[in-house]
Parts: sequence; structure tokens; C-alpha cells
Amino acid sequence: MINTKIILSEKWQKITNEKNYEVFYTGYPILRKDGSPLTQNLLVEMLENERNDYNNLFHKLAGSYSIVIKSENIIIISDAVRSTPVFFGINNKLLTLSDSVDKLAYENKNLEINQSALHDFKMAGFCVGNETLFENIYQCLPGSALELSIKENESILIKHHNFKYESNSITPDLNHLVQCLDKIFNRFINLDINRNVTYAIPLSGGYDSRVIALMFKRLGLKNVVCYTYGKYSSEEVKISRYVARKLGYRWEYIPYSEDVWSKFKDSDLYRNSLSSLGNYCSVPHVQDLPAIERLVSRLSVSPKQLVFVPGISADLNTGAFVSKFPQIYKNNKFSEMCLYKHIKKYSFNLISSHYFNKGFSGNKINLFINSNTYLKYNYKIFEKWISNEKVVKYVANSVRGYEHYGARWWLPFWDLDFIEFWDNVPLDIKVDQALYKDLIDFLSLGNNLSFKGRTDFRDSDLLFSTNFNKSRMNFISKHIDLKKKVKPYIPSFLLNRVRLSKFIRSDMRWHFMFSKSFINSMRKYKPLNVVAYVAHDLLIRNKFIK
Repeated sequence: MINTKIILSEKWQKITNEKNYEVFYTGYPILRKDGSPLTQNLLVEMLENERNDYNNLFHKLAGSYSIVIKSENIIIISDAVRSTPVFFGINNKLLTLSDSVDKLAYENKNLEINQSALHDFKMAGFCVGNETLFENIYQCLPGSALELSIKENESILIKHHNFKYESNSITPDLNHLVQCLDKIFNRFINLDINRNVTYAIPLSGGYDSRVIALMFKRLGLKNVVCYTYGKYSSEEVKISRYVARKLGYRWEYIPYSEDVWSKFKDSDLYRNSLSSLGNYCSVPHVQDLPAIERLVSRLSVSPKQLVFVPGISADLNTGAFVSKFPQIYKNNKFSEMCLYKHIKKYSFNLISSHYFNKGFSGNKINLFINSNTYLKYNYKIFEKWISNEKVVKYVANSVRGYEHYGARWWLPFWDLDFIEFWDNVPLDIKVDQALYKDLIDFLSLGNNLSFKGRTDFRDSDLLFSTNFNKSRMNFISKHIDLKKKVKPYIPSFLLNRVRLSKFIRSDMRWHFMFSKSFINSMRKYKPLNVVAYVAHDLLIRNKFIK
């Protein structure tokens, strides 16, 4: 007989009812229709009514949530960004479920390392699909319902139901985009209407976090603090300070230095981050952590009254990838070869492609492509890969850092209304983020926010450089174009030296986290960025590799 065991953390709430099944949920589920909080009784009623169509339930809910239903089967429902990851283990006639892989590992003794997942982790920074670094422990996927059924022969049947986004008849223009954002932001703000909360925006030099600050200003919020970190003289910091002050918001700067990283690398938080923040399926997003810690200590509010609102990955939905990957977006015909090539190049690039294993990662790429052919177009499948794998498992997983310090968070650009709006926008309007830039222009002009006559300024433009001029900008632009043409002919050892030099000169001062001997030992892998270093360092510390 197979036994089941559910081990969830204190943030989950349990609902018992007369229908002989249990419901566990966490997060802040709200009704998409009117924005009202979802009561326990209403949740049970909706689950009962939608038991045969969880896709319908998915489209009725907004906010962040994960739901577990235990009856004769176990059903796990995850929102679009998998706000709280859920894992399950199968071993020795025991089916265990938890939001912590450590707890599953304790219940399932003598676990072996999943070598295929380990390879993906080193190449991409996350484990592909439902795998984790351990054999027989699996992760649930975003925007889906997972059903675990125990059969008479004591086998476990796993059914995975992908939720599908809906088309709508709304004209994808600026007016409707503003209405969409007004609805999303008001819906969330109203949850805290009677609470004394402070909203914290990690304000960078790019567009996404700025749109959040502009929307807060548009809606009249005053309890907002913006912050950034890194090197004080960087473009990112200059733009962040400029935007915050123009909008009249408090701005905090957290410097990153040798002392900051030296202390962080020896902390329990970093040593345990592979399990506590990454849950053995993704590289923890460490770059935010020192800044979050210092910001929380500076503010005169309890972490429970703090809501972080990062502008995570709006670029994917709003069209930033159209010009980056023209072969994917211009060719409407399905091409498995084209998709395979671009997914491999985009995701499995932390270290040299020389280490890429077709038998491990290659088969998983093909499996993903073939299981999503219903999307018809190359770019739809490509974007789903990016959102389900890179965004959810690495970028959006950065919210675990806010949770560690006891704060809440919200991801406005992964609200279902925002996703479905952009899913219905024609490609020609997405090119160069044309519609998104119209939004930035509209919101900026309403708040008198521009620089040198431009509202679409960002860090890569070098407009905030003290010795900026047009001739310098033209030279840099030509240099970038030339670099793309010459790069294939540059010897690999020279490229490796350039990467190492960029790593050491980074505004984030990453190299202070690692010893010189470790950095030198990584040179053979030709690491692309700091994620590669963090991945290998944590794998060594946790004895997955030597």
C-alpha cells in the first residue's frame, strides 16, 4: 500500500469541509472579475464547481497562489508564475508532498543525484522540466494542475494539465493597455487599503521597474520607497536616483563592495541558499540579497508591512525579444530545428557549449517542443520555454529573498490580465516594444519625466554619462555592430580573457565573493556571467560536484 504525506510550511492555510477532502492554499488569491479577496468558503465552492475543468478556475483567479487538494487523488494547482513552488517525492511506497525539497529529502532516505538535472543546472542555472537535483523528487510546473493518482497495482499515475491563455476581442492599443494596468494595480492596492504598508521598488535603469513607479505615482501612492545597489557612478544608479527624485519618492542606495561580498559569502544564508532559496532546482538569485537586508534594516517599518514590487521580465511579453531573435519571430512556420537551436543558445549558455550533452538537455528540449506544438508558432513555443524555465525558475524565484526577510511581494507583470493582453497583441505592434514605449511616453509625460527630451531613456543609452555626446554614442553603436561581425573569428582564449575582465570590472563587484583560485579553476568552462560561478560554487559547497 502506498501512503501519502503532506508537509507544508506555516504560510499555508488548511481548509477542512464536509466533503471528505482537504484543501491547502497559500498566497493571496483574489477574484479576477471584481478584485475581491477569495474567502475560504468561496474557494471550496469554486473547487467543487470546477473539479472537471481547472482551466476555468485558473481564469477566474488573480493574485499569487498555490493550491493543494487531497482526496482520493492529490491535485496541485500553480498560478502563472508558480508563486510558491510545490515538490513531490516518490520512494519506497511513500508519496510525499512539500514546499521544501529538504523536507522531502529527509523523508526519502538515500537519495541519489540526478546526473541529467545536474548537467542542466551547470549549463542553464536551473533543472529542466519537473526534475530536481535528486532522483525521485520532482517540481510542479507553472500555470498548471498536476494530478497524482494511486492505482490498484500501487503505481502512481501523474497527469499534467497545462492551462491555456484565452484570446479576447479587446483592441490592443494604448488606451486599453492603460486600462489593463489601472485594473491590475487598483486590484492589488485595494487588498492593502486598510493596512499601513510600504511599497519597495528595486528601481533599475531599465523600463519595467520605472513603469511600476510611474503607475504608483499615477494612482497617488505616497508610501513608496525606491532603491538600487551596485557602483555609485554607474548609469543604473544615476537613472534610478533621477527617476525616484523626479517622482518625489524616497530613494535609497546600497553600495556593493569587497566588504559586503566577503561577509555575504561566509554567511549561513549563502551557504544554505541552494536549498532554502533554490530548492535544489535553480541557482538562487543572490545579487539582491545584501541590498534587501540593508534596506529592511534602514526602514522604520516591520518587514510584515513591506511589499516588494520588482519589475520582473515584462520585456518578454512586450516584444523586446522580437528584434533579438528575428529567425524565431519572422518565420511563422513551425520548425523544430530552429526552435532547438535558439532554445539551446538562449538557455544553455552559462558555460562553454563544448560541455553541452545532447543526451541530457537535448532530449528535453525536443520533448518540450513536441509537447507544445498546439501553440503552432515558433515564437509562442519559444516564449513559453523562456517563461516556464528561465523566468519562473530563476528570475521570478528571486522573490524567495523577500520572503526570507519576512516581507511580501507582488509581480504585476505576471498578472493574468497583463499576460493575456500581450498574448493578443499582433507582432508588428510588439516590434521594438513600440506599444510598451508608447505607454512609457504617456505615463512619463503625465509626470513631467524626461531626460534631454526623451522619455524612453535607459541605462544602455549612456545618456547619463558625464562625458556623453552624440559622436561617442555613434562610435559605441558602430563598435557593437563590428564586435558582432568579428567575434566568430576571435580565438576562444582571448574571448575568455575578455569575459573574465568584464566579470572583475562589474559594477556589482561580484569577484569579491570568490577566491582567486576558484575563479582561475572556472576558466576552463568559459563562464558567461556570475550565475555560472554561483552555480558551481554552491554545487561544490553542497557536495554535488568536487
